[in-house]
Amino acid sequence: MSRVLGYVFVLLFIVGLNFALPRLLPGDPLTALVGEQDLIISPAYRQELRERYGLDQPLWRQLVEYAGRLSHGDLGYSVYYQAPVAKVMGPALLWTALLCGTSFLLSTCLGTWLGVELAVQRRRSWTAAAVGGCLVLESLPGFLLGMALLLIFSLKLGWFPFFGALEVVSQVTRPAALGLGILWHLILPASTLMLAEAPGVALLVRASLLKVLAAPFVLAARARGLTEARIKYRYQARNALLPLITRLGLRFGMLWAMALPVEVVFAYPGAGQLLYQALLKRDYPLIQGLLLVSILTVLAGNALADWGYRWADPRVRSRA
Repeated sequence: MSRVLGYVFVLLFIVGLNFALPRLLPGDPLTALVGEQDLIISPAYRQELRERYGLDQPLWRQLVEYAGRLSHGDLGYSVYYQAPVAKVMGPALLWTALLCGTSFLLSTCLGTWLGVELAVQRRRSWTAAAVGGCLVLESLPGFLLGMALLLIFSLKLGWFPFFGALEVVSQVTRPAALGLGILWHLILPASTLMLAEAPGVALLVRASLLKVLAAPFVLAARARGLTEARIKYRYQARNALLPLITRLGLRFGMLWAMALPVEVVFAYPGAGQLLYQALLKRDYPLIQGLLLVSILTVLAGNALADWGYRWADPRVRSRA
């Protein structure tokens, strides 16, 4: 119950912060909406626009109305796109979900395999270089990795496109060609997130496995004549599961946040690119909706990590 109350208080704080942050930006939605006509529109028309979008009301009243709409599942109306926020966000969230889901799966598999190999073959000469490489990759921001991949594989080699994923969806009609086009635009951003996330998973698995390599149950398994492959994956890797579950649950939300600037680098039509456009247009309702979804995803990742840890460790479950 205390954990549930904690999440409720955090959610209330987030709603207030989510309302305040867009309004700290210079300018307002009307300036971005009317553009160059801002200097020639009449004060009466400008006041009419402010009343239409509720910008003439005090901030406390805007906050109350925002919270009231939010309690009914209404994210508001986009000032720039002239459509409900949920409708504007829908396609972008699907693109980001595809990117994050692919990256999450790839980084988990690659990081787990690499971590097991680094621990089991710790005396090999290549493991020190691999650990150093993992530390370097983990320290680099995702968007910097994305810029490097974009320069190498798009600008220099020309293997992958700079942008154009939306054009593929709107112009290609054959299912096979459509799927191939989406995959082609997904490879570089997904590889960026995988390279940013997999090293951390590998280092965590390696550290966990090093603690159990000489455990009594491992020695007993060898005495029974089990193969090294079975010992490695059935006994050693399985007992390193708890820290990995916690890590993956937390990174589930953080990967979403990491994807937002990466999408801007690759002009990928996801939530990050849409948030960037909303910030330029000072579209308060759209900014609030995208930030709220992103923060809720991070909270869901924390809750998933907490639940997974309790599920995997009976000792934690018995104390709950």
